[in-house]
Amino acid sequence: MPPLKSLKTKKTQANCIVLDTIKGQGVPFFENYAGVHSVKFNSQEIIEATESAIRELEEQVKD
Repeated sequence: MPPLKSLKTKKTQANCIVLDTIKGQGVPFFENYAGVHSVKFNSQEIIEATESAIRELEEQVKD
């Protein structure tokens, strides 16, 4: 049984999902940005990096 599917069958126990991720992965600016956990989109540099990442993602989705 796939792991996530098995979680649905356990009604009497607490469940926990642990993910090993890299915050901002795939967006170079955010991969190296120390405050990536709680980014405030109030600096022009962050706004531009975010817009660039969105454009790149849209290009990938088109293909």
